[in-house]
Amino acid sequence: MVAMGLHQGNYENPDTPFFLQQLRRRMFASAYYHDKSISLFVGRPPRLSYRYCKLEMPLDLKSDQLIMQGAELQTAIASLDSNGWNTSSSLNRITWSRVWFLYARIREEILELSLGTADEDVEYRINEIWQKMQRLDASLPEFVRQGIPQIDKYPANSDVQSEQRIFDLAKPSNSTLSAVVVHLGIMQTEFYLRRAQINRMKTPTETLIPISRRMLKVVLMAQTRRDFFRDFQVDVACLMAEVGVSSAGVLAVELLKQEQSRQITQDILPRSDTIQDISVFIRHLADVRTGDANHHICKQGQRALKSALDKILSPSVPPPFNANGTVEADGTFEDMSFLMPTANDAEFLQWLDKVEWDKGFFLPPSDTVEGF
Repeated sequence: MVAMGLHQGNYENPDTPFFLQQLRRRMFASAYYHDKSISLFVGRPPRLSYRYCKLEMPLDLKSDQLIMQGAELQTAIASLDSNGWNTSSSLNRITWSRVWFLYARIREEILELSLGTADEDVEYRINEIWQKMQRLDASLPEFVRQGIPQIDKYPANSDVQSEQRIFDLAKPSNSTLSAVVVHLGIMQTEFYLRRAQINRMKTPTETLIPISRRMLKVVLMAQTRRDFFRDFQVDVACLMAEVGVSSAGVLAVELLKQEQSRQITQDILPRSDTIQDISVFIRHLADVRTGDANHHICKQGQRALKSALDKILSPSVPPPFNANGTVEADGTFEDMSFLMPTANDAEFLQWLDKVEWDKGFFLPPSDTVEGF
């Protein structure tokens, strides 16, 4: 993108075909939001920054409309609203790409917060990013908002039935998959923001539980519709690796914390339902084929989650209690809010795979502790 100069804008001249102009914008939008996803997963600065790029949105036109000419093309362009959205309420692939492109800009701000060195006004910046997410959600056309989670109407702990609406099996599988990806992407953006807050402000890791539950539920819903998504198994495996493993890992760690502390919070994390969801997810991770690009991540997650679940379900001796009913501080439990790496998915996955689950408290390898 940079070598071709597309990061500086799509310079047009009278000889530039319309379809080429729009394809260049689509290419850049795709590169930009994938760059943010990879950067957040591995914990590195983005390679395409909004500070040095001209972010031009592609128009919400179907692929066959791009090759129109003359009056027919002008009619198609005139049918769009002032912000470039289609007015026929059609949820096309490019429609979802535009939504993803808008949220990628917010993800870059989260990256600055997560990886940046500035320590001033962190709480203010977190609140500002959250407000931007709400304003962005409110600015989307109504037909788009109906197909994705609305931040102001769907709290993180909403009932799972609210997620069912994105799985419209009457539509083509590629269109439904795009809706699922964007749906998960918006929730994951909130997940990243909460994680940045934990990382920078040292707040309790419990704030990740509600959004992690929702993310895992949607990933499992997509996996149970494997026949419908039979042509997109690689994409479904990608959702498990990039979204499912991190959310299931957070829930597994929290379950074990509750198990060791004997402080069960059923209202925040229902024990039985969560264990069942993680068990089903582990089985799906085992089904990822060896040749799949996400096979290694899925196998690593499967191994770590299975070890955690074995420990959670194994019989244990209750810890001694003080006269006031609290657990004695004898080393049987230690708060892991600051032991659990939260900077990025790759670091968390490595820690999750190496942690010694059979100890009375979590103690990651010493080189991991020194690294964050």
